[in-house]
Amino acid sequence: MADTRWIIDGNNLLHGDPTLREKLKESGFDAARRLLETALASARRPGTAFEVIYDGGTGSAGRRGVTVSRASRGRPADDQVLRRIRETVGSGKVVVVTDDRSDIGSRIPISGVRWVSCAQFGDILWGRESGRKRNHGPEKPTTPRTKKAIDYWLDQFADEEM
Repeated sequence: MADTRWIIDGNNLLHGDPTLREKLKESGFDAARRLLETALASARRPGTAFEVIYDGGTGSAGRRGVTVSRASRGRPADDQVLRRIRETVGSGKVVVVTDDRSDIGSRIPISGVRWVSCAQFGDILWGRESGRKRNHGPEKPTTPRTKKAIDYWLDQFADEEM
């Protein structure tokens, strides 16, 4: 069992993070999905589990250490994200990555769940500076992904008290 489970609204992150949004625009959904899952597999450390839930469609295999699932065809991932939150709260730290906090958050108690926006998550995953203005459209990462950036990310989020 993971000490920290990250439940990620996959489509929300693909559209909410500039790096993934650009990959989606340039190469399509599957390429953006593979980029995300590869980055998560590289970032995974013992005691950390990533679960990415995409909106409805066909299934796909995840990368090592990354669980991938899809909502039923034609359905958004929100209901499945909510179900996974309810199933995992109380069994370690739960961090939800989404920009749909008002929708998802209004349907489940926030106690025991940490919320991270797609922009915050992407900044750490890709090693970008936090706090920069994000209204300039898609852009490439300013700093390459490094072990230091990944370790910083895990230190910031994995060891917090709920």
